Amino acid sequence: MAAGNPTHKPSAFQPRQHCIRRSLPFWAASDPNHGFGCASVDAATKRTRWAVASARGFLAIVSIVGVLNAATAFAQEPPVQEVTTQAAPSIEKTSTLDFIAAPFPVVNPTIGNGGAGVAALIYKIDADSPPSSTGVGGFYSDTKSWAAGVAQTTYLSNDLIHANGSLFYYDLHYKFFGIGAAAGSRGRSVSIEQSGVGIIPELLVRVWPHTYLGLGYRYLTAKTGIDAQAESSIVGTTIPGSQLDLTTSSLGPVVEYDSRDDRFWPTTGTFARVIAAFSNRAVLGSGSNYRTFTAAYNGYVPIGEKQVLAYRASVCGASNGTPFFDLCSYGSNSDLRGYVSGQYIDKRMFSAQLEYRWRFYWRFGLTAFAGVGGVAPAFNQFEFDKLLPAAGLGIRFLASEENHVNIGLDFAVGKRSSALYFRIGEAF
Repeated sequence: MAAGNPTHKPSAFQPRQHCIRRSLPFWAASDPNHGFGCASVDAATKRTRWAVASARGFLAIVSIVGVLNAATAFAQEPPVQEVTTQAAPSIEKTSTLDFIAAPFPVVNPTIGNGGAGVAALIYKIDADSPPSSTGVGGFYSDTKSWAAGVAQTTYLSNDLIHANGSLFYYDLHYKFFGIGAAAGSRGRSVSIEQSGVGIIPELLVRVWPHTYLGLGYRYLTAKTGIDAQAESSIVGTTIPGSQLDLTTSSLGPVVEYDSRDDRFWPTTGTFARVIAAFSNRAVLGSGSNYRTFTAAYNGYVPIGEKQVLAYRASVCGASNGTPFFDLCSYGSNSDLRGYVSGQYIDKRMFSAQLEYRWRFYWRFGLTAFAGVGGVAPAFNQFEFDKLLPAAGLGIRFLASEENHVNIGLDFAVGKRSSALYFRIGEAF
């Protein structure tokens, strides 16, 4: 490894094999990661290799649909949380390449239920960097929402440089509840259609052990259709006409810190990510001038044999003039589970949550989680009686002892709402 390159301790919950693991730093705020290149595989792992392959292929192109969430603030949860345990993917493997293809279900209260598929080529560019990947994928739901795209993750120069990007088309059908905590609590909505094209590249360079600094860019077209009369009478909020057919172009710094001991099942360490995006007419050719900011911090503490306490805190801010689809959206990116993404949106948001994880028998595990947060027009305007609590339970099955890949099911209850999630890996 190059000097200053972060190293990772073997997890206490998996065989001590020498695997290279890194995050896929991208605009999806949940942590899409994968393991690759272990020296040995035990018999139990071979029997569940299809699940590991699903994980690798899925995570290799997770940004395709995950960026839709960042781009529209109403798309589904990042797809790392929704996989199938029924159909085995096809795998063609050589000493230097992996080709993975896998289907999975989509179950989401925002865009409905449906199916998705991914295919990815995974390869290493140099010996001391994590594997790079090239992927394609898409989904379709019973609300006639669909998206398709390609994504690239590239790791160079002994993991010194991360160059990633995606290109996608989306056509989403969902509900618009209005803006603000009060609008979300009323629960009244109108149907909305939104389609467009997105391009999202990112370049990060390691500047210190565990620390990466770089730039992220996003180009997005968003054409929105809504019944204006129903919008005004039912929701009480009218989307400005200038935001119904809008092209945005934004650029800004990205900072990432990652000291976790494992990407799929962290037991110690922290992961933090900060993104600022500036959309500008004169410099970037954007259709609107505005700014957005997001920051998230995850921590992991072992509290007993095969038990971990994980915690997460996040904040979001958007300036005046931010299009409705780029406002802070509660319930996105696992902040928090139990809410329809897009029901609660505003210019400020915060959330905090704890999750207890316990592998109690053989390959089976349980999770229990709870948290609270809210949205408001400013950070000094959060009201206690308008905060949004959530709690839930989940079950896990260890599909791979090699990489400690869990597949599972979560059920979460929010304030007058609930949601069911199929997932691979953990929420954060």
